[in-house]
Amino acid sequence: MKSAPSKLWPLFLSLQLTTSLLVLSEFLSGKFHYAFRDIGSDSYGQSAMYGVYFAKAFPNEGFTGWSFQLGLGSPTVALMGDLTSLLIQFAGPENILSTRIFVYLAKLTLGGAFFLCFARILIERWETAVISAIAYSFCGFMVINGQWDGEATAYVFYPLVLWAIANHLRSGCVLWLPIAVATSLLFGTFFVSLGVFLVFSYVICVACSDRPRSMALQWIRTVFPLAALGYLLASPYLVPVVLQLMDSSRVSGGQSLVQNILSKSFAVSDWQLIVAQVGGLFLKDLFGVGNAYRGYFNYLEGPGFYFGLTLLVLIPQLWNGSQRDRRLLAVGVITFVAYVLFPVFRFAAMGFAAPYFRVSTLWITILELVLAAKALDLVLATGVNLRLLLIGVLASSALLLFTVLAAPPETIWFAHVWRVIGITSLSTLILVLSHQGRIASTPFD
Repeated sequence: MKSAPSKLWPLFLSLQLTTSLLVLSEFLSGKFHYAFRDIGSDSYGQSAMYGVYFAKAFPNEGFTGWSFQLGLGSPTVALMGDLTSLLIQFAGPENILSTRIFVYLAKLTLGGAFFLCFARILIERWETAVISAIAYSFCGFMVINGQWDGEATAYVFYPLVLWAIANHLRSGCVLWLPIAVATSLLFGTFFVSLGVFLVFSYVICVACSDRPRSMALQWIRTVFPLAALGYLLASPYLVPVVLQLMDSSRVSGGQSLVQNILSKSFAVSDWQLIVAQVGGLFLKDLFGVGNAYRGYFNYLEGPGFYFGLTLLVLIPQLWNGSQRDRRLLAVGVITFVAYVLFPVFRFAAMGFAAPYFRVSTLWITILELVLAAKALDLVLATGVNLRLLLIGVLASSALLLFTVLAAPPETIWFAHVWRVIGITSLSTLILVLSHQGRIASTPFD
């Protein structure tokens, strides 16, 4: 790692840039605007159009309490008052649509860069850090949910908060955590989602620690107070958001959603929703694009877990590591199963106060990438364990087969199924050849 930075950042940024130019070329060239009128129509019907209106209104009228079709009292501040939205408006009303793609690209770059910083603390090899950061940069959550401004903001700042926590736990530095939390809130990360994310991170961190009591005390004595300081620093922005949200029909009045959501939180998830989440491991294309796979749960959930089939197959390799690695693998699997089965973990993302919770899928993406990064780091250091590779392939195949058999036949896009099978088979072949020494690993150092 000492000699890595000179190679790490240029390689990472060049991979990000190359992939972005290939994938987003038609938006960057101006052929299309990065705003949609399909399942992501809020990016056009709300975000872009509100941006145009506010860019015209702010210079003359200042901030307005109106929230358009959402009704008076809805969280206008949370929707349009964050720094990201304000930055877009500086481009002027006539440039709102053309500016959105560059803001999206900036978020994609920053999110991957922050995950790279976090990964460098978490793992040993810089090659693994680059691979996992690129996987995060173009994960299913960002591809599917990044078109919504708030979702892309959470994607950027959750890794920054994780890096600040890890940095504090390792070095005792108290500076960066409150700054990371405050910055995340000011740029529009929903304050309840971030709070619940911190609690879940605490539970996983304690459960995976060799000294859980000591780790729990460290969180209680320093991590949570520093995070609370971050909330305090962001309070000039947060107070209007909280007051307006508490006064809205989302959490009060005859149409309050809180009681209804709480009553369903601990029930087992709907069968279709379970299938959608498991299928999300292989990206939404498994269910096709623009086919008959429609429904409220699909619109809300994404599903957006996907981060790479090779990394998915490698996760069981963690069992070949230390006791801490095994504990991390067990806790990760239990957490994923609990998330899929019980709605409480998804509803908590919005504080039980709104019917949408897409950002909670980001938690699972990060969890899976942490498991995969640790497993890949172990493989690069000690080689592939064929028995655990077989378990990984069988588990991945079983999840794919479950999705195909459990979902209605008309919702499955079999062209994508065959691609998943092909990529998984190719990945397995390469890993087996590497184990046999037929593919030599050339160190980057």
